Amino acid sequence: MKQFHLTLGSKKILTNVVTQHNDRNFIMLNPFENETDFLLLDFSGLSSIFKSGLTFNLLEGNFELLPEQLYCLDYFSLDSNQQKEFQQIKKQSLAKLSMYVLGQKPKHDFEFLLITRWPQIEDYLFWKKQQSVWENNKQDLLNSNYVRYFNS
Repeated sequence: MKQFHLTLGSKKILTNVVTQHNDRNFIMLNPFENETDFLLLDFSGLSSIFKSGLTFNLLEGNFELLPEQLYCLDYFSLDSNQQKEFQQIKKQSLAKLSMYVLGQKPKHDFEFLLITRWPQIEDYLFWKKQQSVWENNKQDLLNSNYVRYFNS
């Protein structure tokens, strides 16, 4: 698989999408904070069927759905210099994770998505606080201005 796709929506609409496209490898996650925006991930490797979804090139990682887990999505941008720095330190920062997926937008190669899995939100916050990759000279290197949480 070289790409994965995702979209957000109501449970009813996303369930209909799953039913209509049973040839896909879909994973639906429940919203952590509300009941309106469910997340549907497509790891089939096929072209996207989502009209308003997002597509990412899969850079590394693997996705495994486990019950009663928290999934955190960090969406961030890196300029050319930051990407070079990120390449040097990402292995150390991601090495201890049991599950993560790192994606990069195909047409906007400065935009990234990191999906990680955690037993609880405190574990994620502790990991993020411990990683030097999230801070660079008191500025956020990964400037993750969009973070979302989902439950399995």
